[in-house]
Amino acid sequence: MRSLTNAEIAHNRLLNSGLLQSKFSSAEDATRALFGIQSQYQQFGEISLFNRVPNLTKENLQMAYDDKGIIKIWGQRMTVHMYTPDDWFYVHDVYANKNNWLRKHADSLGRDLDEILVQMEELLLREDKVSKESFAALLGNEAKVLMTWGGVFIQGSLDGKLFCVPESPKTKFYSHRNQIDSEREDAWITNKRSKTGLETMIDRYFSAFGPATIQDFKHWSGLRNSDYIETLEKLLENYICYIGEDGKNYYSKAKTQENVEMGSPLLLGKFDPLFVSYAKKNWLASEKETSLIWRTAGQIEAVLIINAQFFGTWRYKISGDKIVFQFYLSKKLTKKGQKLVEKEAIKLAEFLLKNYQGSIFEQI
Repeated sequence: MRSLTNAEIAHNRLLNSGLLQSKFSSAEDATRALFGIQSQYQQFGEISLFNRVPNLTKENLQMAYDDKGIIKIWGQRMTVHMYTPDDWFYVHDVYANKNNWLRKHADSLGRDLDEILVQMEELLLREDKVSKESFAALLGNEAKVLMTWGGVFIQGSLDGKLFCVPESPKTKFYSHRNQIDSEREDAWITNKRSKTGLETMIDRYFSAFGPATIQDFKHWSGLRNSDYIETLEKLLENYICYIGEDGKNYYSKAKTQENVEMGSPLLLGKFDPLFVSYAKKNWLASEKETSLIWRTAGQIEAVLIINAQFFGTWRYKISGDKIVFQFYLSKKLTKKGQKLVEKEAIKLAEFLLKNYQGSIFEQI
């Protein structure tokens, strides 16, 4: 069993998740490989795809949305993600019947969640797209509390009934699954597939995010040990096991590469898949630096990576069609390094369809 240094783990995670030379051919391929792109902030979900798909444009993404090649539903950790439609069943298979706060929440308001979902589906079946305001009118006085943090929409999507129509900056419309697939719900649920939802999730995770530990998978999936451990232990026999510097077992579906080419600086957006996928936070940043990434109220900052090292965080300010980038550096960056970062910022500005106005670098 080969040992891995912390640097080798970081290099291979960047590689396997499509951030280095092994990028994905399309937004759909990237979304499928990573088993979803967290997208409660749609623009940052799109930046996650931009960083993993060469020459991706807003037009490409809109075509994928219009063709229903990418949809938004709730998945891992009860957070909204972009997925390919084929993966919707796997999300349903894993999460639909898990105990969650939604039913208790509805009960506390004196409302029957199942009855609400039937009414919502009836509305969805009458229109191609239904606005959030229309659902609010349907739900009545308790609409705001029933819809908080996704609320009843979460169970509707986990049940395979509704999906969010991807749109920036936030979701405005929802559609029924029959806008994608005419298959009846009972057939959609009972049709045999080559793998279960859990098997698919585990396989994708250790392909795209390995080398990773069992605890990392638990963190990413949001599942309890009893939900996955039996299946996981069987599948781990098919993966390559390494020993990390911390003495823990790290698993990867693919053999790790020893000399990974780093390439250009990376401007990862908020909630990038790499920063929601591991229990151990200091795998890239130092222990002291992790507080710069993970903020209060569950916020995860946009991150600057150079040569597989954390260099700080960044934000942008948009005014009309103009954009300015602000970098908060935790390490010293040469003028030459700043020029390389600016080059990537200009590319991102072009993707966002904004006119680049400059970058400000602040040492923190």
